[in-house]
Amino acid sequence: MNDFLLYRTMVTSWVICVISYVIMAISVIGGLALLVTGETNIERLTGLLVVFMGPLVIRIYAELLIVIFRIHDTLREIKQLSD
Repeated sequence: MNDFLLYRTMVTSWVICVISYVIMAISVIGGLALLVTGETNIERLTGLLVVFMGPLVIRIYAELLIVIFRIHDTLREIKQLSD
């Protein structure tokens, strides 16, 4: 608990996961709405692409962010071992 209060424990990875799932849900709902309400074929195709590609792009971006924080954690562990 002391590490958490002193900002030694990072909660960012957990927050990134939660936010990415929320944005994925919004992406799928928005894509489905565009797919259903689209008046032209381009709008419907865009909705279909948002449904399938949106969550994939969001997942890749979230994983990249999490990798950065995991690198930080590993470097901190290496530093603690060398001290």
